[in-house]
Amino acid sequence: NLPPGDKRRNPFAFEQLAKSDPEIALRAVDIVDRGSAVAKQYKLTSIPRVEIYGRSGQLVGTVRGANADQVRQYVAQAQGR
Repeated sequence: NLPPGDKRRNPFAFEQLAKSDPEIALRAVDIVDRGSAVAKQYKLTSIPRVEIYGRSGQLVGTVRGANADQVRQYVAQAQGR
C-alpha cells in the first residue's frame, strides 16, 4: 500500500487537468483499504476510479483505472465541447 498523498496514487496528474480550466473542480478520496465501508458502498472494483459530473450534477462518465485520455474525453463532454 502507498501512503496517503503519495503522487503515485494519481498516475496522470488530475491536478494539472483541473488547473487547465477554472470550471473543473477536483475532489479526491484516498481509499487505502479496498474492504472499507466506502469501497463497499460505491462497489469499487479498481483504483483509481474517476467519476466526471456535468455542471448540473449529472454523472457524465466513470473511468476505472488510469486512462487519462478517457478522463479528458468525459471532461470535454461535461463542458459541452
